[in-house]
Amino acid sequence: MALFGLLWVTPVWGFSVPRVECTPTPAPATTRLTIVAHRMMVNGLPMNIVELHSPRPRKALLQWYARRWTLANGKPHYILYPVGPWKVIARKEGSCFYTVQLEDDGSGSVGFIGVSMPAVATNPHRGSSFPDLAGSRVILNLMSNDSGKIGETWLLVNSGGVMQNARFYMRRLHEKGWAVQLGQKVSTRRGQVAVLMFQKGNRTAQMVVEPSSHGSLILLTRVTHA
Repeated sequence: MALFGLLWVTPVWGFSVPRVECTPTPAPATTRLTIVAHRMMVNGLPMNIVELHSPRPRKALLQWYARRWTLANGKPHYILYPVGPWKVIARKEGSCFYTVQLEDDGSGSVGFIGVSMPAVATNPHRGSSFPDLAGSRVILNLMSNDSGKIGETWLLVNSGGVMQNARFYMRRLHEKGWAVQLGQKVSTRRGQVAVLMFQKGNRTAQMVVEPSSHGSLILLTRVTHA
């Protein structure tokens, strides 16, 4: 599993993410770690994610983890696999699963550490709670709860054009009580991109619609503020 493969979670209000009760993943002393998400649902899986920056190149850092995750009898207690430009090393320890994915950044390496507990995963419910243009397909869905601020992100694709999608969402969200804060077209090398912003009470939503080879790609983020 890679941290940035397809993501899927259950979009419900007031959700509760189970705590990940696992030992923190080790890292060399010169590594800088930054918490990305303390409690997140990925594929219905509770996960903690930490960003990693190291002066060591990727190959050396992978070797460091490989040495630590090799058993006393010399057998590796890990798996190695590529995901696009990333190299991933992962292992299972008890009920916890550890994933470290890395790439070189010119002055060392950068990556992400994910810690999850597969035993407490839930079955996700497909679909967003926003109206979608007919034929839309969700290919990414992520949810996080940061000190009571609930964030949800969907990545959708459909065969409609950029402005067809923009007009659809502006009309349908307005019908559902959302106030349009911004609606504009931006010219890019890939063509016209629509940028939309909405607000409804303590909720805000941002949307970017851009052309794809088969229609449009829609990135929708909704945040509910405590």
